[in-house]
Amino acid sequence: MSKRESIEINSDILTLCIEPMKKTHIVYKTNINFKLLHRYVPYLVKRGFLSFNEEKEVYQTTSEGLKWLKMAKALLIGDIAN
Repeated sequence: MSKRESIEINSDILTLCIEPMKKTHIVYKTNINFKLLHRYVPYLVKRGFLSFNEEKEVYQTTSEGLKWLKMAKALLIGDIAN
């Protein structure tokens, strides 16, 4: 089993959080541990790719996150269009 790169983990989180997700769901559905969650989620929030709804305690991908996700997926599959 090979390790996933940061771009893959970020992509997995952003893809999952297109629909609002709680931390526990992110951990289980992206197959990461809470240590990695606490490393990646704050990074994505700080850059404006994820938003946090305090009332519902869920994370959701922002429009900027969707743009980043599109570019990241192009890099991962090696299909970068001009």
